[in-house]
Amino acid sequence: MFAELLLTKIFPPHLMPHVRLWRMHQPTGFLLLLWPGIISLLLASPEKTPYFWLTIFTLGAFFARSAGCIINDLWDRRLDAQVRRTQHRPLASGELSVQEGCLSLAAAGLGAFSCFITLPFAAKLACLGLVPLIVLYPLMKRITFFPQLFLGLTFNGAVPLAWIVMEQPLTWEVGLLYGGFVFWTIGYDTLYGLQDREDDQKAGAKSLPLLLGDATKTVSLSCIVVFSGILLSTIYQLKAPFPLFDMWHFDWTSWACIFGVLAFNLYRTYRLNTDHPQTLLSFFNKQGQLGAEIFFLLWLG
Repeated sequence: MFAELLLTKIFPPHLMPHVRLWRMHQPTGFLLLLWPGIISLLLASPEKTPYFWLTIFTLGAFFARSAGCIINDLWDRRLDAQVRRTQHRPLASGELSVQEGCLSLAAAGLGAFSCFITLPFAAKLACLGLVPLIVLYPLMKRITFFPQLFLGLTFNGAVPLAWIVMEQPLTWEVGLLYGGFVFWTIGYDTLYGLQDREDDQKAGAKSLPLLLGDATKTVSLSCIVVFSGILLSTIYQLKAPFPLFDMWHFDWTSWACIFGVLAFNLYRTYRLNTDHPQTLLSFFNKQGQLGAEIFFLLWLG
């Protein structure tokens, strides 16, 4: 993979296990955590681009995702060793010890804390509320068939946070947007989890693909349909001066472009061949690209 090859040129060999523990070689997860928060920043601040908060949210997403991956790998190191896709992770394979993993977690936590201290007080409280979700998420696959739902609730906490840092009220539109991004996470992560279905079953792990069986693609597609509808309606509701009566003053150009990329993503989901792991990985990566398209269309529009 190009990203891992590039990282080997930047980091010395003895640090590469930590680089892989932080998932730097797999940037899609970081992007999928990043886009909901910075898209929300643009919607919460329609008149002026909040460059400072875009920077803080980007750094925060990087460190929080890395910390979350390490926590997940510490919890799941024995379970990961039984799953083909994850058995070569540094903690599962024994390449790093638990103590080294904890030191790496401390470094990621320090980076996340450096972003945390820049937040206003109300935003700090909101972030602290997310910490238990981040810590407990790896346990969900042991106790419930809905870890993807728990991931969605955790992954999109930056949506209301954007309104808090921009000193905007938390209206029903914010809650609706948060729910829409949760549906998106459930949709793409359930499809991504199909590649682990057999190994999860052998290891005793639980997941939505195991619960849904042949209905997995239909349910995932439905979740992405709901996300697309909520995002489009929320963008209109937040950006139109008087949504019910002033349609002629709304900038339809960027909205129509976003409609186009969302519609194509629905077509891509409908046509997805769920029998091949490489196809599922490619679909997962394309969701990261979708977030980028939505963000830049909003920014440029």
